[in-house]
Amino acid sequence: MGGTIWSIDTFTGYEGVVGPPVDDLGCVALVTQTDGWRTTAAPRVDVTDRPARDGSRSGKSTQPGRTVTIQGKVKAPGEIALLTWIDRFKALLSDDDTDRTGTLTVAEPHLTRYQAFRRGAEMVAVPLSTTEGTFSMILWADDPRQFGTPLTASTGLPQVTGGLQLPFTLPFTLNSTVATGQVSLVNPGEAPGPVSIRMWGPVIGASQIVHVGSGLTLVFASALSLADGQWLDIDMENEEVLANGQVERAEFVTSPGWSRFDRGANTWAFAAETFTNARIDITATPAW
Repeated sequence: MGGTIWSIDTFTGYEGVVGPPVDDLGCVALVTQTDGWRTTAAPRVDVTDRPARDGSRSGKSTQPGRTVTIQGKVKAPGEIALLTWIDRFKALLSDDDTDRTGTLTVAEPHLTRYQAFRRGAEMVAVPLSTTEGTFSMILWADDPRQFGTPLTASTGLPQVTGGLQLPFTLPFTLNSTVATGQVSLVNPGEAPGPVSIRMWGPVIGASQIVHVGSGLTLVFASALSLADGQWLDIDMENEEVLANGQVERAEFVTSPGWSRFDRGANTWAFAAETFTNARIDITATPAW
């Protein structure tokens, strides 16, 4: 089945799909026009004139939030089903909270991506007959990025295995394997994505997580220790650290090298003063 599927909460709309499935009411929502999902807003740039010279100076550009408009028509088996569908549609993202966000998921033939949105205007749905109607919605996302399926990987601390064992007979060779304590993931998107890390104890002494490509190093003081079975949740995006998912521990960060899931290949290295069976689990989300 070709085409694109748009879904948010109880709404599912089909764009360019032959014979789309119906919902529990027997209704089909057909998306006929969209704007904002496949385009990117112009970046904001702070510009100042150069004094007594031609030209200007520009600062770092930033990307504004994203507005997405979805329009279409709904087909129903009867008037009651149509009016019920319209009631559901107008209630999307409401729940007595005008700032409530929902996740818009767009499944295109080549990729499935999602983004957190809230209502940007009225949800409009109008019956045209007893079996057909039109609908439109305007959604607003503070974060302009679109996200793909999160990727995960794990690594322990660097260690050496193998080597010389007794007894031995001359001549001998020394064979050993060094586990690097590194983990790599590839961001196939076009924008840096968020990264979250769970560090599992036991961790004794100072520890660090290095984003090898950028050199950004997140260092924790030796005063922070994790016993076996304890963990640290590290949110690189929001620069937050929680012990066992509850207690704030950002005060133990001595070098705030917060890293992102950059475009292309990314490698993180894990190290600590004392070797244990500690490990980190990394979750990195591709972004466009």
